[in-house]
Amino acid sequence: MKRRHRQMFHPALVGVLLLLAALAMLSACGGSPPVYVQQYVFAYAPPSPAGVKPLDAAIKVQRFGALPQFSSQRMFYRPDSYKMSHYIDHLWQGFPSDMISGLLARDMADSGRFTAVFGTSSPQMPRFMLEGGLVKCWEDDMAGGPVVELEVNITLLDIQQAETVKRVLFQKRYKATRGMAAKTAQSMAQAMSQAMAQISPQVVEDVYQAVAKRLTQGEPPLGKPIK
Repeated sequence: MKRRHRQMFHPALVGVLLLLAALAMLSACGGSPPVYVQQYVFAYAPPSPAGVKPLDAAIKVQRFGALPQFSSQRMFYRPDSYKMSHYIDHLWQGFPSDMISGLLARDMADSGRFTAVFGTSSPQMPRFMLEGGLVKCWEDDMAGGPVVELEVNITLLDIQQAETVKRVLFQKRYKATRGMAAKTAQSMAQAMSQAMAQISPQVVEDVYQAVAKRLTQGEPPLGKPIK
């Protein structure tokens, strides 16, 4: 008759298993609270209609690019000349460059200055295209307190022109600086929204004037198709 051998565990292994079980019970009973990431957006009221007859022109706002250091959802701040940091557990809801191009499309459409305005997701390819790039989007803690700095490069194109130089109606950089009520992510989002609300009407007005001037010059001569 064969004897059954009882399996023995090393005392150290038993101690480890008991410790893991205790940690699991502690977690189940409400150990360390979960960390929640707060997300922020640029938010401001769209412009009121300009009360002018819309131009016989359609515009598409292309997706904006950004400098590599701002191609992120992080909310950056500059504590020193050669340093760059970001808020912990606080993020932009999307890339700032995407939020800016979306808001410009909304504001141009709500201005009533153009026959149609298409956003980045539209397959339409109208005559006029608005391109842009995010140059600066951060909180600056130097020179007397936290302020936000927003800087965007805008290019307006007439893609029906055959010559590359004639396609460019204008290229311009827009800047805005706004003070922050406190050094917090919430205050940064509020001040950045105010900066965008300052830049947007300038862009809309410049686009309107440039398109109106180009339309007075008539239709462009036929050239090679734009690829």
